[in-house]
Amino acid sequence: MSKFMKTVYLYLLVTATCIGVASNAYSANKANAPSADESQAGEVPEDATGNPVIESLIFEGPFDVFYIKSITASSHLTVSVLDCCLAGDHFVQRTFCLHNGKIWDVRGKGHGKISTYSGSTKVFKLGSQPISCITEVRYGEGIAIFPAGMSVHFKVSGAGTVTTAIVDSDSLPSM
Repeated sequence: MSKFMKTVYLYLLVTATCIGVASNAYSANKANAPSADESQAGEVPEDATGNPVIESLIFEGPFDVFYIKSITASSHLTVSVLDCCLAGDHFVQRTFCLHNGKIWDVRGKGHGKISTYSGSTKVFKLGSQPISCITEVRYGEGIAIFPAGMSVHFKVSGAGTVTTAIVDSDSLPSM
């Protein structure tokens, strides 16, 4: 089997496992309501409008880093993380936004649960320019069994939309 096919197979296996474990964890913990900064795995929070986007990522090792570019004209952008499959990994996200000539640097750290999004950060729009961000996602600490899966949730306000794309570090703007 080629390396590419092995990688695709591993990705599908981890994704299917994450979905099953997260679904079981959600069913078992349904009585525990999430806080204002958390939303249930696989669900769009009730207050979410626009087009919430969830990017699912597979980390091959503890030093993998992903970069996700997001753009929205909405009044705010919220970014949260969710551990997948084995509770206990704390993924961190750092969101850099260029907005009206200023760079915002906001950070969040997940609590390692597989049933709720956490580590939320929120950037608010000032002026008329769209919010343009790069979110850096990496492993923080925890049980450290790899490959490991996790998801990043992008949510906007009102009837707005957010566009996301995973980008290579070579294509990032210099700051």
